[in-house]
Amino acid sequence: EGDIIGSPRQVDLYHNNKLQYVFCTKNKLYAVDRNGNMVDGYPIRLAAPTYAPLAIFDYDAKRDYRFVVSCSNRRIYMYDRAGKRIMGFTPTQLESCTHHPIMWFSSHSKDYIVACDSSRIYFWNRRGEERLRTKSSIARAYGGPLDVEFGNSPRVVTVNNDGELCIINTVDGDTRRITLPSWRKNSLGILIDLDGDGLLELVYTHGKELVAVNQLGNVVYRTTFDSDLDDWIHIFRFSEHDVRLGIYSSSAQKLWLVNASGNPSTGYPLEGATPFSIGSFGKGRGSFNLIVGKENTVRNYEIKP
Repeated sequence: EGDIIGSPRQVDLYHNNKLQYVFCTKNKLYAVDRNGNMVDGYPIRLAAPTYAPLAIFDYDAKRDYRFVVSCSNRRIYMYDRAGKRIMGFTPTQLESCTHHPIMWFSSHSKDYIVACDSSRIYFWNRRGEERLRTKSSIARAYGGPLDVEFGNSPRVVTVNNDGELCIINTVDGDTRRITLPSWRKNSLGILIDLDGDGLLELVYTHGKELVAVNQLGNVVYRTTFDSDLDDWIHIFRFSEHDVRLGIYSSSAQKLWLVNASGNPSTGYPLEGATPFSIGSFGKGRGSFNLIVGKENTVRNYEIKP
């Protein structure tokens, strides 16, 4: 009933290693088994339409899932794995409807449930009570990522509507802001530790450019391609020390893997016009398979890491 919002997520609802898919449409929460059949109790009609991808929490890594949906009535709803509403989770009403998924992380025995609307960022505990309030309002940009740096005092990193990298201290809510070069309204970004120092760099698209900026506002690299890049960046981890970014241009029908220095890997670009996936169809061969769409075909490239 309607388009899937975001991407279907895999879960193990019965703890038997037979996976299901869960996802939301505008009006319902679905759980579908491996044969395409609805899981008992699903779909669930939402209290109001949603425009944000479904969030899934597994607090204690016991597959006791929590499904979290933000709705157009500015309320956040939480369901257990059987699809029953969690009545003990009662966060404050948002100031505006959100398109961002809800996020959860834990540090030093404290839970942080993070929500973003067009005005501010909210931090709640498992019951929906306010855990933290930032000292100044932060409106997360539509294509702005949000991630966490763990340590003695975790920091939440995101991009706001003013094109600033915002680093939020979760101890006192203090925020450091860094102006980003050439970030624009339709930029898409990810946060990744490029140099292994424990600090997140921001990598984002800007027309034909892929730009990486550190937390001092310094440009780590700025790589220019021969056509506009689509709004998609994906992290591929071939090993602990070999992490690359996938990007593509539908207008040029090309795709690239880019290393930590911003340089395209040897042998690229390949032909392709969609987001792509990399995995292995065989064991012990030392190669990977890259699957991508081009026009009305699906291509399978064998690539070396």
